[in-house]
Formats: sequence, structure tokens, C-alpha cells
Amino acid sequence: MISVASYDDQGTGTRDGAVSGFSSRGAAADSSTWPDISAPGENITSSCRLHLPIRATGLDPRHGPGLLDLGTFNTISGTSMAAPHVAGIVAQLFQSKPSATPAEIEHALKSTAHKHGTGYQPAGPHTSSYDKGTGLVDVVAAVNAP
Repeated sequence: MISVASYDDQGTGTRDGAVSGFSSRGAAADSSTWPDISAPGENITSSCRLHLPIRATGLDPRHGPGLLDLGTFNTISGTSMAAPHVAGIVAQLFQSKPSATPAEIEHALKSTAHKHGTGYQPAGPHTSSYDKGTGLVDVVAAVNAP
């Protein structure tokens, strides 16, 4: 299991933002409660089933009006938007390294994460933080990890 904190680039498009205000933090004195890694979770545009109350009221802004676009996309924030980033990256890692074990995939994610902000300290085999885990997930670095 991998726990994911939500990262907010604060509208800069950079990797030097901060943990989202709503993202759960671990207990500072107990590293077993800390998130494992951070991933984008603020203002994420994604598909949304038409009948759900959170659906968009407009059109998919990337493709313009289309018969099926009405109400099928929405931009929301949450760890529920951050966790799928990591799940997709894990799938990519298993595709690029089919013989890898789950522990090797987790190590690739954690050991290559981009350290944003401050507050990292030794926690097991990695440096970590009570609010952002080992850092912001970096898919390219993780795929290229030995």
C-alpha cells in the first residue's frame, strides 16, 4: 500500500509548490503515519460520469463543444485526484519493468521523488517528511531508476 499526499504547484507549473492545505499529515513523531509520496492533487481536470453531482456544467475546455462533452469533465482537488497519478505511474513502472517486485517499484518511486520544501529527515531507507512523504513523484526518474 502506498499513501499519497496532495501536492499544489500554487499555479506556478513548477515542482517547488507545497502540500495542499487539505492533505492529511502524519504524526510528526511517528514516521509510520507519514504519507509515502506526494502527487498533483490541486485543480485536476478529469472525466466524470454525467449523472454525478460533481460533474461539470460546461464543456470539455480542451476539445470544444461536442455532443458527448456536456458535463463529462470536471476540475476538482483532493487526494482522490493525487492517488490516481501514483496508481498510473505504478502501472507504467510495471510495464517498463515486468519482472520488478512491488517493493522494487515502491523503492523506485520513493528514491527518485523530487524534494520540495523543507523538513525531510531519515525515515527507514529514505528521507521523508510528515506532510509530503519522500517528495513529489517523478515518473521519468522512477522509470530510469536502476
